[in-house]
Amino acid sequence: MMNKGHKLLALMLTLFFTIIFLFLGKGFFKTENTFAGSIPANEGSTSDDMASKILARHPGTRALALTVIREGRIIDSQFAGVMGDGSRGGVCSQTLFRACSLSKPVFAYLVLKMVDQGVFGLDQSLLATVGKKADLLRDYPDVAADPRLELLTARTVLSHRSGFPNWRWQESDRRLRFKFDPASSFSYSGEGYRFLQAILESLSGRNLDELSAEVLFTPLRMRDSFFLLDRSMQNKLSFDIETIPAFFSEQLFRERNAAGSLICTIGDYARFLEAVIAGDGLSEKMHSEMLNPFVKMTAKALFGPQANEPGGWVDGAEPYWCLGWIYFRSFLGESYFHVGAEEGFENFAVFFPKPQAGLVVLASGPSPSGVARDAVESFFGDTGIPFAWMGYQMP
Repeated sequence: MMNKGHKLLALMLTLFFTIIFLFLGKGFFKTENTFAGSIPANEGSTSDDMASKILARHPGTRALALTVIREGRIIDSQFAGVMGDGSRGGVCSQTLFRACSLSKPVFAYLVLKMVDQGVFGLDQSLLATVGKKADLLRDYPDVAADPRLELLTARTVLSHRSGFPNWRWQESDRRLRFKFDPASSFSYSGEGYRFLQAILESLSGRNLDELSAEVLFTPLRMRDSFFLLDRSMQNKLSFDIETIPAFFSEQLFRERNAAGSLICTIGDYARFLEAVIAGDGLSEKMHSEMLNPFVKMTAKALFGPQANEPGGWVDGAEPYWCLGWIYFRSFLGESYFHVGAEEGFENFAVFFPKPQAGLVVLASGPSPSGVARDAVESFFGDTGIPFAWMGYQMP
């Protein structure tokens, strides 16, 4: 007969193997075609790497870069496809991608670092920090006299509760107005981020690139990241300027936009994600504030008409918005991610805090639909992350 010690040992072994099988079933220890060990990054793709295989499944994608993080550190980057029409060669570590809305988590991190430095408070009225300066309010004539403008704080903006629409030019009359009182509801808003950018630039007397270089890019060795494109860098772009809508191509050279104009390499964004996972440069309190899931998402979709319709989520399984990130209880546990898609681009960044794992996907092409979901599932298996809710569909 087994004594108590043997029974306890048997119980512990049973529990151990049960956990292992559960993780295998969820795909976390998936090993086929995944990165393993410390492999030096290469300049191009081999015929059997994951990036090339994913690219082959998505003919609408021309340029693709992937970086995986394990145990809090970048372990490898892979590249596939060509830059633009191919005349500038293949995608490599120096290729510049348009991050689109992946700009937002980077800007949020910059804001939180400045809060840590005491520049302003997370819940302080943004307008009160600078006063009603004419130069600041010049771009906000439609709301300059609205008392609700004084209710905007960094927290409400970063969690998309500013009350502003996504972009004023998407409104029928192309005017900016509050859709609801700040902090009372949720609505994804680039305008909110752009307003917070204006506050930071007004406070510091510097533009967004100058601020970012000092506070964020230089400390994190993000040497190829900027919010305004210099024409001398065009030959390094993953895409051709002529192939994207004129509205966006003109903005690339004209306007720094915290909500969507970041241009960077995959390596730079992966170094940023390393810092986010570790909380590098942030106080423990501010890192915790950033990852606090406090705005419940209940709509059927993040964007479009269904963003105003109830989603029928199972309680506890819905996404939440944090400060710059979306939180979701995935099959691998807690996950944080952000989208970055526009016509001709599909980007995605995700990390799982407990195993300190993550993935950055940057893709360009005529129609790169489904690349982000394919990449995440190729490396981590079925995570349950709601890609359809974000508008990321498999082709």
